[in-house]
Order: sequence, then structure tokens, then C-alpha cells
Amino acid sequence: MTDQFSRIFSCFFCSVFSRKFSFISLLLSLGAGISLPVSSFAEQTNQAQWSYQDEATKADKWADLSPEYARCSKGKNQSPINIDSKKSLNVMTRGIKFNYGLIVPKSIRNTGKLIQVIVDNSHENPANIKVDGIKFELLRLDIHIPSEHTLDDKHYPMEIEFVHKSKAGQFALVSRMVVPGRPDRTLRKLLQQLPMQKGEAALAANALRNSEMKKKYANYYRYSGSLTTPPCSEGVRWFIMKQPMTFSKQQYEKFRAAVKQDNNRPLQKLNARLILD
Repeated sequence: MTDQFSRIFSCFFCSVFSRKFSFISLLLSLGAGISLPVSSFAEQTNQAQWSYQDEATKADKWADLSPEYARCSKGKNQSPINIDSKKSLNVMTRGIKFNYGLIVPKSIRNTGKLIQVIVDNSHENPANIKVDGIKFELLRLDIHIPSEHTLDDKHYPMEIEFVHKSKAGQFALVSRMVVPGRPDRTLRKLLQQLPMQKGEAALAANALRNSEMKKKYANYYRYSGSLTTPPCSEGVRWFIMKQPMTFSKQQYEKFRAAVKQDNNRPLQKLNARLILD
């Protein structure tokens, strides 16, 4: 067991999380909030190059790389943030409706910065969520090691962000933390095709079968934030699930080997925003 995983494993099993959760419990519900249309998502080929670790292009330099990235330093509603559970407002009564009856995976991609699972939403009934009366289609899963968000100032070993987009160009991100525990069946299927170097590989049609569901959940934190990669566009609906999923030591180590470096943006100031519970 690596020193890093040993520290993570010890931290989580001696404190908060000893319960075991399946991947299906991943999607736990969301409520109301205001969001504005968001411009283009990161990783487009015509954008300036950025990084997580290179001194000249890491997160505190993003705004200097392109005028399009100015919001990365000037924005007041940036992500990720620390979720202070003692200061969140318990005001939400509606959950998010998940229509994940059919999730068709297209590929798994190692961008050199992120591990991404690309979803095919070109068929008749693509996976989607409905919140605030708006339907957001599932585009992909982004995997960050360690977590981008923190809960009560504690990082998680991994965070999986489910990226959704509406027809009007708005984004809604559902985030699930991952902690040491039992192996996860869906992660096992993804790992079978995971490119260990920069590249892309096809996925089996049933690779995301365990996360297919049609249900409404209401156990999460919600706030208005931004994309966590350039151009750091704001107006993003964020939903941070309270219950984590689990992975094994071997699953963690393979994801970590593929990512090769920490790929989480540093925490941003909350400013005048509220966290809803």
C-alpha cells in the first residue's frame, strides 16, 4: 500500500466513514437555485494550454494565459469550495429527478489532466436530470484525485463529477466523493479500458449499467459556482452528494497511476454565497 493511500485509508476508516455504499446510491438529489448560461467547456483545442502542476501554467496562473480565462481570478462565484456543514442552510424541499434509465457510454479518455468518461446522448432518451424545471443531459464523468471540494475542511481521495448541460447552455454538476472500502463494480469496468497514458479507448455498452436509475433524491449540498477548469465560467449549479461511494486500494492505485499528478483546483473563496442543505 502506498504511503498516500495508507494515510487516506487510515483517515477515513478511523473517523467519519465506515459505512459502505454502492455506486447506485451515488445520485442523491438536488433542489432549487439560480444559474446563468455558461460558455464553452474546457479542453477545447483552440484554448490556451493550462495545467495543474506546471509552474508557468498551473491554477494561480490560469487568468494570465488567455483573456478568456480572466474569470479564473476575477470571478466571485468560483469553484471548488469548502462545504461547512455547520453553516449550510436547511431550506430545500425538492430533490433532483434522475432519468438515468439508459446510460450509453462512448469512451474513456485520459486527457493528460483528467480521466473522463464520455457518454453518448445522441439516442432517443439520453440520460438526464431535471432540476428547477430544466432538463440537463449527461455529457460525461470527470474524475479528480484528490477531491476538489472539501467537507468541513477534509479532502476525499477522489471526486467524480457528473457533468450535465441544458439546451440553453447551462451546466449542472453532480459530485460524488469516493472513500476507501469495497471494490466498486462500475469502477472495475471503467478500469478495464482505462488508458494509462494520454489517449482514448472504447467502453463496453454495459460499463455504466450499475448507475442506471429513475429516481428522485434529496440528500446533498447545493451552491452556485463555476467550472473548475478554464475558462472558469460561472453560473454553474453544483450538487455535492452527502453519501460517498467506495473503491478498493487496487482501484485507487490504478486511477492514481493513470492521472500521475494531483488534478484538483485549489479551493476558492465562498464570498457572499450560501450553501443550501
